[in-house]
Amino acid sequence: MLRKFLSVVLFAAMLTSCSSKVETNQVSSPAETVKSSVQSLDSLYNEAKDYYESGDYNSLLSVGDKLHVAYPDDLKTKEVLTWTTELYKETSNEVGDASTSPSPDEVEPTKSPEEIKQALSGLRERKDEVREISFFYAQSASEYVDENDAYVYFSKSKDGVISNPRFKIQYAGDDWVFIDKYTINADGEIFEITPEYSEVVRDNNSNGVWEYYETYIDKDTIDMVRKIANAEKVIIRSSGESRHYDMTLSKQQKQAMQKVLKAYEDAGGLTIISDIDL
Repeated sequence: MLRKFLSVVLFAAMLTSCSSKVETNQVSSPAETVKSSVQSLDSLYNEAKDYYESGDYNSLLSVGDKLHVAYPDDLKTKEVLTWTTELYKETSNEVGDASTSPSPDEVEPTKSPEEIKQALSGLRERKDEVREISFFYAQSASEYVDENDAYVYFSKSKDGVISNPRFKIQYAGDDWVFIDKYTINADGEIFEITPEYSEVVRDNNSNGVWEYYETYIDKDTIDMVRKIANAEKVIIRSSGESRHYDMTLSKQQKQAMQKVLKAYEDAGGLTIISDIDL
């Protein structure tokens, strides 16, 4: 009987040992890996530094926005903002030639304060007190990145210059998609967006995961955004290597996009930066 008892104990100990070895050698889940990389200040700062040194203005601007959202008061975030301003003035890039297209700080508003106030009435304002910029959204647009949505927004400088219209797509759910492509069907017309891996922001918490991407509305994208806003039916497919998520835009979402685009135009939104015709 004692021998049988010792055998059971020995067998249980062996199982415990094997289980411990498996747990010790488990690879971190994708969620843990993504969360760590997205939330790392040093990682984002070093990425921004690489973009600054290589003269990649658009990528630097994108990383700067991520830093501002996650670490608005950190000195490294402010340093990246300085780099962005310098690079804008020195480098030709996709959103305009800095030698011919002045930044919002170098131009005057094209509409009076009263006209701008009237145009922006009804929109939701979010202030960035560090950069002295305000961002304007439709009232119905998501206030949080962990919600499924697609919308447009733009910024206003402290001097009242309206600029930088953007189009943003957000996915949220229980599982990662690891989005590397967006396919948009607007009344049968297909548009495709293939972002770089680093251009899609990913994060998670105990309630789920989310991934989002945004791009400037310029001469290459304004036609797509207009057609999305005015289509009867719009489906946005967010695709990864092994799965995808389809989002059908509601009438409210499309009307919100129309309203923001019209407000941008009525407020005298700049067209010189991105060479767009609103």
